[in-house]
Amino acid sequence: MRNCYYFVTYSRLAILLWISLIVVLCNCSSSFGCPSEEYEALLELRSSLLHNDYTSPPTWGRGRDCCLWKRVICSNSTKQVSKLMLSRLVEYDQFKPWRLDFNIFSSFHELRQLNLSSNQIVGPLSQIDISGVRKLEILDLSDNMLTGTIPLSLKNLSSLNVLNLGHNQLNGTLNGEDISGLRKLEILDLSDNMLTGTIPLSLKNLSSLNILNLGDNWLNGTLNKEDISRLRKLEIIDLSYNILTGTIPLSLKNLSSLNVLNLEFNMLNGTLNGEGSNLQRLRKLKILDLSYNRLTQTIPLFFKKLSSLKALYLHGNYLNGTLDVRDNNILGFQKLKILDLSDNMLTRTIPISFKNLSSLSALYLGGNMLNGTLHVQVLGFPDIFYGMGVVVYLYAIILVDLITKGNLYAYATDHLLQMSAMDLSVNKLTGNIPPEIGNLHELVQLNLSHNQLTGPIPETFSKLNQIESLDISHNQLSGVIPWQLAQLHFLEVFLVAYNNLSGCTLDFKGQFATFDVSSYEGNIGLHGPPLEQTCTPDSNPTVEVEENQDNSNVEDDIIFFAILAASFVTGFWGCIAFLLCHHTGQHIHSILDDFVDSLTPRILMAAHKQTCVQRNRK
Repeated sequence: MRNCYYFVTYSRLAILLWISLIVVLCNCSSSFGCPSEEYEALLELRSSLLHNDYTSPPTWGRGRDCCLWKRVICSNSTKQVSKLMLSRLVEYDQFKPWRLDFNIFSSFHELRQLNLSSNQIVGPLSQIDISGVRKLEILDLSDNMLTGTIPLSLKNLSSLNVLNLGHNQLNGTLNGEDISGLRKLEILDLSDNMLTGTIPLSLKNLSSLNILNLGDNWLNGTLNKEDISRLRKLEIIDLSYNILTGTIPLSLKNLSSLNVLNLEFNMLNGTLNGEGSNLQRLRKLKILDLSYNRLTQTIPLFFKKLSSLKALYLHGNYLNGTLDVRDNNILGFQKLKILDLSDNMLTRTIPISFKNLSSLSALYLGGNMLNGTLHVQVLGFPDIFYGMGVVVYLYAIILVDLITKGNLYAYATDHLLQMSAMDLSVNKLTGNIPPEIGNLHELVQLNLSHNQLTGPIPETFSKLNQIESLDISHNQLSGVIPWQLAQLHFLEVFLVAYNNLSGCTLDFKGQFATFDVSSYEGNIGLHGPPLEQTCTPDSNPTVEVEENQDNSNVEDDIIFFAILAASFVTGFWGCIAFLLCHHTGQHIHSILDDFVDSLTPRILMAAHKQTCVQRNRK
């Protein structure tokens, strides 16, 4: 009986061990990582890269667990691939196009995010079918070379939150039926393609949309009030660089969450005081760009109500009127950093009250009909004088780009706050150059050319320690070139041509040995290299000025010491006469005598003690 009992007991233990072993084996097999179907799909993707002479991520193919491979992220619970971060697999210097078979991705049933941006993928997008990846939430195919139309199969991706097809070569009309069923879509980017037609009404069905970017296409027609006015969650709208016509729709006022509105480079017309006046209800608006349209009349008063505005671009329109402070249209922008009113028809002078825009870092007033003197108070923005890179454009009549290290440099808005430059060229500014400009210690480029400025070149320019480009040509400046400018060691562009300067050029060495005739030409009285006229002491007022300055300095020193000596003699004998002759002075004299008499024995006693101490030390 006992043996039978042990047999039954051991049998039960053996069964338990076998069950435990089976469980362990099952767990081990599941711990191998991603399913074999996904493993094989990634190997096929790797082969596609190698076939095009591209390199695959270095860890791909190492081991069975593809969840450990770079750019592959798996779910902790299912061990299936949930994210494929495959952007920039192809280097930009490799121009061979990549024909990718998108059927590979049908093997990833739990895929949530697919990023294939910037890979030079070619082929018609309309033939791509990834509708089988039903759980996909983020799809990024931007910055490739995909062609054709937007496929209807995209509407089956009902879980999609982000769709980015920007920077491709897509064409055809924007059919709203392609994407109208994507009710969870929050970001839609179809920018920089060749899409045509009008903005479809069906976009209004994308009720969760936060960002809509259709910029840089060939979209035409009017902005129908039903197009986007129902998208109450919209925060960013970019419809720039299209062929949209008509007026700014009144329905935009309903987009109360809007932070950015970009309608740049279209053919919108009307006035900002009329149809555009409803923009005043967009109290959260931070960036408003209506530049390069056909807007007319004056700058509206309601702009002062947009208290959150940080950047306002109205350049390239037909706005007229003045910048008179009494209009009070833009001086309420306490948060405004960038104001661009260039290339309009604004007249009269620049109001000094512009300095009240305390946050302003960049001011564009170019391409208008402004006049008057260059008043230093106009440049009184705190950010300018404390070196917050600023570009101030006040050119009028013709466009002259700021010269940077010998090249024409066109400033883009995203560089404005990264540079420290000032361009006041091509205006009708008169008067002297304010010496206070020398206080802009962070200035890298300064362009005052093509104006009517007179007077000398300020010596304070020598304090522009970071200056690389200095252009004050085509004015009516006179006098000599200050020798202190030789201290500008970073200078790479120096233009003083076509003025009334005289004397000698600066010493032809260091940075100034790199400047050719074009830097100095057009000044009849100017001599020295690299000009043909030789500089002599007789023709060099600079030397005479320096000698006169030295002589005047010696004379000033002689006069100073003579006055100092006379003052000392007069003061000394005046005190003696007061102490000896005046009765009050005699009283003071007797007190001083008594004090000296009482102090003398103490001094002698102290000296005697010090002598004794020194003797004892020896």
